[in-house]
Amino acid sequence: MRRSILPFLCLPALVACENHAGAISSDAPLPDAPTADAPRAADAPLPDASQPPDSRAPVPDARCPEHDCFGSYSCHDGHATVSLHAPVPCEYWTGSCPIVSSYTCQEGCLAEISFGYEAYDQYQSHPERLCKESWKQVGSACTVDGDCHPTHASESPDGGVANVYLHCNVDSHACEAAPPVVVADWLARCGPSIDTASPSPGRVTDDTCSEGVCVVGAPLATCRPQGCSRTCDWGDDSMCPAGSVCEPQGFYAGMSFCKPGPREDFSALPCQ
Repeated sequence: MRRSILPFLCLPALVACENHAGAISSDAPLPDAPTADAPRAADAPLPDASQPPDSRAPVPDARCPEHDCFGSYSCHDGHATVSLHAPVPCEYWTGSCPIVSSYTCQEGCLAEISFGYEAYDQYQSHPERLCKESWKQVGSACTVDGDCHPTHASESPDGGVANVYLHCNVDSHACEAAPPVVVADWLARCGPSIDTASPSPGRVTDDTCSEGVCVVGAPLATCRPQGCSRTCDWGDDSMCPAGSVCEPQGFYAGMSFCKPGPREDFSALPCQ
């Protein structure tokens, strides 16, 4: 009669299993396997790359690398959001960078901005600073001058701009009027960089200007409207000289610059 050799083949494996430290008992319940219907909790921390990977954690797939999120903020239709500034492992990627904070503005956005990154740390935990109600005025509470920013310049029907400049009175702990900002060569003629500048209105890097920024208008038949300027933090008109506003470069808040006259209007630039 033919004898089966299966028991003898299995015996070494059984002995090895019995001698393996921490072996799972046949009576012990197996851990629940993750399913597509049970996604990771929204507040669960991302895995710490400095620690040894858990034996049950997803195995990194070289075909699916990390997604880099560089940190940005936006404000649209009164809804302010700030996204993550950190890489996201492939297994946690959902198609877009995670939102780390958000806020619904009571008085609307400072401006409609789709993408901003400059001064990210100012907004990371304070998305409300992207809203109109964050504008400071005389009498606002403060302990340092930074508490009296940002401010908003008002515009009159005739194209005039009235800026608000504040500093903190450390005795009364209230914001009060301050002198206007001064740029040494404000609206002076820029250097040759404008010869190769885009025909679109906006800012151009120009080392001949004291603060390295030139603002240009659309070319005219007789000249290119232009003037030396400076950068500013989006939404804070108090960083600009009197009669000017802080204008974003298109939808990029991180490239904001000071421009004379009302918002989105470049007609106040000198033709020179």
